[in-house]
Amino acid sequence: MDIPATLRQIEALALKEKPIRAALRKCLRKLSLKSSRDLANLSDLGLWLYIYGYPEPALAVCEIANTVEFAGDFVVWTPVETLLLLGARLQRAQGRRAKAAAYAKKVAAPMAAHTEALRRRLSFDWLSDASIARCLRKGDLRAANAWRFSDLGSLFLMSEFGRTLPDLDGNAVDVARVEAKLAEYIDLLKGAR
Repeated sequence: MDIPATLRQIEALALKEKPIRAALRKCLRKLSLKSSRDLANLSDLGLWLYIYGYPEPALAVCEIANTVEFAGDFVVWTPVETLLLLGARLQRAQGRRAKAAAYAKKVAAPMAAHTEALRRRLSFDWLSDASIARCLRKGDLRAANAWRFSDLGSLFLMSEFGRTLPDLDGNAVDVARVEAKLAEYIDLLKGAR
């Protein structure tokens, strides 16, 4: 995959949304697929493209992440995981179930020996609701939205794996509630910038 060419194609779209432009600028400046910071910038780019309704460029970013293999470092892996989960979601929305399953399988592989940790992450307790509420009480909408943005990966994970796995307490994941929260967060984030 020609990563610089993919990023230049996204740049050629001349999208006007500031968060997309900022994340793209960072990725064009430097993108090492071994750097947690660079991968976080790539994840930000994919998420903002998705939030603003550009599924094809978002999927192109997910394809970049799909070239990364898990090397044992979950700090480096987390932004890749987020993009793979987004990729699974986008592939499924386009009717490509086998491709969506391949993305999900790649996410699940590093967690194979950590099933308990994966199931723990399927709980709503894993989300930042208390931090968001605290920020809103202080009138800090920007910080509340930063927490919402950071929760997107967890919500994607809950949506993807909550359909087949129970949470750590053995409860079925309320996927409809997950999807409602995702829709709410996306609307709030889209309107906030």
